[in-house]
Amino acid sequence: MPEIFLRIMTVITIILVSGYAVFILFIILGWLKMRNQKLAPEFSANVSIIIPARNEETNIIPCLESFYAQEYPADRFEIIVVDDNSTDNTGVIIREFAEEKKKIPVRLITNTRSENCTNPKRNALMTGILESRGDLIITTDADCIVKSTFLKTVAGFQDKTGSVLTAGSVLSREGATLFSRIQALDYAALTGVAAGSSGMGKPLFCSWANLSFRKKEFFEAGGLDGLDRIKSGDDVFLMFRMKIKYPGRIHYIADPQASVYTQPERTLKTFLNQRSRWASKGIHYTDPFLITVSALVFLCNLSLLLFFPVSLFNNSVIILFTLLFILKSVPDFILLTLVTGHFNIRNLLWVFLPAQIFHVFYVTFAVFKGLSGSYTWKERNPLQGS
Repeated sequence: MPEIFLRIMTVITIILVSGYAVFILFIILGWLKMRNQKLAPEFSANVSIIIPARNEETNIIPCLESFYAQEYPADRFEIIVVDDNSTDNTGVIIREFAEEKKKIPVRLITNTRSENCTNPKRNALMTGILESRGDLIITTDADCIVKSTFLKTVAGFQDKTGSVLTAGSVLSREGATLFSRIQALDYAALTGVAAGSSGMGKPLFCSWANLSFRKKEFFEAGGLDGLDRIKSGDDVFLMFRMKIKYPGRIHYIADPQASVYTQPERTLKTFLNQRSRWASKGIHYTDPFLITVSALVFLCNLSLLLFFPVSLFNNSVIILFTLLFILKSVPDFILLTLVTGHFNIRNLLWVFLPAQIFHVFYVTFAVFKGLSGSYTWKERNPLQGS
């Protein structure tokens, strides 16, 4: 490689990695503001829990049982499961559960697809919301479970803060394999960034897997209207829509009692499809801070990926690459030490190094794959809108 190109690549990589390190330090400051939230729970809200489900026959019962066991007045919440065109026994299993468990209403609804549907999950959520009776809507996924204190913690937070939309932590259940633990650490990192950015007044993202909002304000802000062209990420776009409509009333709840726990992906293929689906929404971002951060994270990882093979042929360059990798890793490790300690999962730090290396590869791959729309999810391809 000509010397001039090596110098240019070196300068660009240094700038990007340094910028990334500064961003993570910014997130750490925000996390320190968020981690000690303690609010007394109150039981004032009538809650509707919306769970879209497609082919979740192996996951739906643990999810429903975790909500059925809530330390919350049974007459103040309902569970709505929206069957999104499942081809397995999901619907049958839910009906049997609802017939057996009478104390808390469990309603099964069939997803109503809009014309030219590009995001069936969005339709499923809207179907559930329109059928809901509660003032406070909580959404989650069919493969998630929660602690028995989840509802009272979230409802109490909403009451005390006056939040119109509250994002919560999504953590992965730790499995026995290295791959599942790397995923669990990755979820912890995402949680740290989501909470930290919110703590600094610059919320970056949220997830339908743990999102609560007031139904009245949801519709006043326009709900999910006008998002049909976006195939993924309407949770984030809803958050920014409500942030504009209700400044200062978007919050993040970092209390471990308000966390949800999802299943790790079983294969590398499904993991990459999931992350590609998440990355696909980036093309529709309009918030300047979110665009800047997304570009910085992607370019930082891409530059390290490109810089590594070049460094193998030059001893001084490989030393520089090592220093840059350390510069990226140290702030990440500090953030993850804080987050994993908060959620009592610090044992995951044993996989930090392989997770860091894997992160560089998967982020770069997921962005390219996501923006091309060449991924599948739940046996659906976004280019086909099925």
